Amino acid sequence: MHDYKCVIHVHTDNSPDSLASFEDVVLGAAWGKADVVAVTDHDSLALKPKEGWIEAFGHRFLLLVGEEVTTASGGHYLALGIERPVEPGLPAGRVIEEVASQGGAGFIEHPFFKGNPWFRAPAAAWPDWNVAGFTGLSVFNFTSDWGNRITPLGFLLYGAWPGLAVDRPTPKTVKKWDELAGFGRVVGIGTVDAHLYTARLGRWTLEAHPFRYFFHSIRTHILTDQPLSGDLEHDREVFLRALKSGSCFISNDYLGEGEGFLFYAVDETGRVVARMGESVEAPSGVTLVVRCPEIRRAGGVSRGEKGVTLLRVTMIHDGRAELVRTYAVDHGGGGWLMSEKGVTSTPGGRWLMSEKEIKGTPEGVASIQGERSYSNGRFEAVHLAYILNGAPMLTYNVKGTGAYRVEVEMKIHGRLKPWIYSNNIYLTRPDLAE
Repeated sequence: MHDYKCVIHVHTDNSPDSLASFEDVVLGAAWGKADVVAVTDHDSLALKPKEGWIEAFGHRFLLLVGEEVTTASGGHYLALGIERPVEPGLPAGRVIEEVASQGGAGFIEHPFFKGNPWFRAPAAAWPDWNVAGFTGLSVFNFTSDWGNRITPLGFLLYGAWPGLAVDRPTPKTVKKWDELAGFGRVVGIGTVDAHLYTARLGRWTLEAHPFRYFFHSIRTHILTDQPLSGDLEHDREVFLRALKSGSCFISNDYLGEGEGFLFYAVDETGRVVARMGESVEAPSGVTLVVRCPEIRRAGGVSRGEKGVTLLRVTMIHDGRAELVRTYAVDHGGGGWLMSEKGVTSTPGGRWLMSEKEIKGTPEGVASIQGERSYSNGRFEAVHLAYILNGAPMLTYNVKGTGAYRVEVEMKIHGRLKPWIYSNNIYLTRPDLAE
């Protein structure tokens, strides 16, 4: 499988609310080492002639051009892979049909954006849930999810440390995604909704939020059987096919590079029977497998306190957490620790398993049962823990039909922040499989 990092939903000065030039986009793509960048200006395909492979600043990436279409009810629909602009102001159902008729992929954007009175940002929610035919929705939108909560003080702080602005999706959006997945495949993607705003400070004009940071934040990683070839038509089709099929996942690459994440289903022989976005019959013997990426330095954050990174991996079944595992890695070479009860530290900050430090990476896997750990200075039993070589891998024997997906969180500055959201694997009854 080939993993490509995609920055989706970028606005240029062809949108009335962004000052970003084409050169700003190219510079941001190069700085963020993006593989694919999708520009989607408001109700415009003005940059369509620029579509293609671009090489600049020592980096090469694929630029694709779509449109963020405004519907009659004020909702926004992200249209990718279209050749003709879709007329704004049409009913939502008509907009969806027009995008589909052009062979494009369409995603409902910021469906619960309530606006922000501090910055006079108007609401742009999606009220038209009685429609069908959309590819999916943007589950994690950098600007809108942040914009729902930001205050003037927070804006100043995030202007100094922009990577910390990325927090988490709007809970209603995630809940809606899970609800819709109960009726069939609904693809979740991550988008940046990047705009370039400026502010005056005395004689200086400053970027209100550094534009380049959008390009190394919320990204959609597409997983493809075929590599991108350098041919625009071929590569655009590979990109669209991955999005339409759900062969992709969302990663906050500012926390750590998501490349290497995998989620798939195997049968009793170990044969892969389904990947993200796919359906498979669910007889006994189907096991879901999660492989977390190695933690590599990202845009600004890659390690937790005291040289240790804490991860929490949750298996979601039909919108409910069904399995939770916690992992920690000691960046001094200590290896991975997985515990059913969670990985904890002493008040002094040293990471312990039972009553001894994790020292070195053992050969194979060591199992420890009934030992001690401490949480905030209080005793807590560890029922089952492993020290693992390499990055964490989780397996889960499914217990029923439904939609299964994975969330991975990383502990940063004392808080667990969302890192990765997989797309669903759909386990069906034999008579309902696609």
